[in-house]
Amino acid sequence: MRVFPHKTHRTSNGDAMLARTLTFWQKLRAFVGVKEEGSQLVEMAVVAPLLLIILTGMASFGIALYSQQQLGLAASQAVQAVSLDTSQITDPCATIETAVSESLPQWSAANISYNLTIYTGNTTTPSVTTGTLKGAAFTCKSDNADLTQFQPIVLTVSYPYTWFPIMGWAKYGTGASPSTPTGSLTTTQAAMVQ
Repeated sequence: MRVFPHKTHRTSNGDAMLARTLTFWQKLRAFVGVKEEGSQLVEMAVVAPLLLIILTGMASFGIALYSQQQLGLAASQAVQAVSLDTSQITDPCATIETAVSESLPQWSAANISYNLTIYTGNTTTPSVTTGTLKGAAFTCKSDNADLTQFQPIVLTVSYPYTWFPIMGWAKYGTGASPSTPTGSLTTTQAAMVQ
């Protein structure tokens, strides 16, 4: 290793300053700015979990929004199908259930809840309101006669939804598990009977 003699030079205020020549590794460290070994590792250990939680939350929210749009589109198509073909429908509820479950083939049809309100002439008081029923139990065969032209029908569809599905995250201490729904997606669609 070659050692260079120290050189003396003057600073801007006239003080004499001793300058010494640095080795390659010392120059590299000075250039990069590493003065404390391992500080970046500690900073990364502190920031990484927070960053992962934020990214996972954003992805989970995006998945929920996409699922909500799918549910809304399926319910809208189902209520439109009933409002356009009233003369050929014998059970509007079964028609809605079939249309929604066919539009969402990856979803569990038995977990989809339906509530249908049919108006006949007075939009303040409905003529028929079905209770909230799930899956194939959603039927209202006698309600076909109540489908009056130019009167609204209102459909509410909901589906249980687990937030943070990416992580399968839940509080195990309260009896919940990743497969237990922690909320629901709900949409309400209306159409005018033609």
